[in-house]
Amino acid sequence: MQDVAYGAINTTVRVRETTFLTKADYEAMLRADSLADAIAVLRKTDYHVPDDILESKDFEAFLNQSLKANYRELYAGVPDAEVIDILALRYDYHNLKVLFKAWYADKEFDDMLLDFGHYSVDSLRHAIKTDEGRDMDSVMHKAISDVKTYYEDYEDLNGISILLDNAYLNHIGSIKERIDSPEVETYIEAIIDLENLSTIIRAMKQGRSQGFLKVITSDQGTVKQEELLPLADRHDFDGIISLYAHQAYGDALEDYVGQGDAVDVVALDATIAEIKAQMMKNANLAAFGPLPSLAYLYFKENEISNIRLILTAKDYGLPKEKIEERMRPIYGL
Repeated sequence: MQDVAYGAINTTVRVRETTFLTKADYEAMLRADSLADAIAVLRKTDYHVPDDILESKDFEAFLNQSLKANYRELYAGVPDAEVIDILALRYDYHNLKVLFKAWYADKEFDDMLLDFGHYSVDSLRHAIKTDEGRDMDSVMHKAISDVKTYYEDYEDLNGISILLDNAYLNHIGSIKERIDSPEVETYIEAIIDLENLSTIIRAMKQGRSQGFLKVITSDQGTVKQEELLPLADRHDFDGIISLYAHQAYGDALEDYVGQGDAVDVVALDATIAEIKAQMMKNANLAAFGPLPSLAYLYFKENEISNIRLILTAKDYGLPKEKIEERMRPIYGL
């Protein structure tokens, strides 16, 4: 993948970045005395806020439409769509969870579906019902088959999410093997590593078996299962965290080495989120190649999440301090 091939889309990304909310925008929304005042601030930005938003309070609709438009624009502009798949496939696997649970529970969960991903909801629904892939990636097709086999054997709805979360990691791991960008490969490996770390620590605290740990972790990262599983079997929390702390992205994890069984999962996840945010801040500084597109989508998702949080909190009258502590990293800060 030649970096120059991303010149046009990177120019588009740089223009789009100028429409991100500024610190002053956030401060004005946070200081707003009411939902109406917060909406008034948002109307002055690039977001198309419906006229009836104060009556409908349907924040999801216009925010999701904005995010969908961003995904579609970048899909149309990048030389290799699999770059966008790295983030978009999260929505596809989320939709598979929703569709499977609706099917097995014989209920309707369409309001939980998110149409931002690579595959249409109809194509995913068709694959579940017919086992036909319609040009679907082999990793996803296998995941669908595995879920159906699992449910036939155990009739366990909760296990579906575990299988599909791991399938997502394996899917982006397969992208790593095909994509011609060392920077993107490094990013994918780090994401898989950090998801594995959070997952395996939680599972160990729950007393899960080594067989279960093998199923819920991906072997596509830099830290392999052959290193992880013996440590997990000995309940060596320190040793596992050390494996990741010694990776290129792992400096922030050093504070957690030595805590043993008392490792704070919430604090660990917060540190993992900080590491991911720092990776995206670094990616945003790249002048060429595919990383600016990934960074843009990351910060756009954060912005939309922050807007949703602020509007919902203003509707319920929550104080500014409570909102700020839940906000995600902001572009440029």
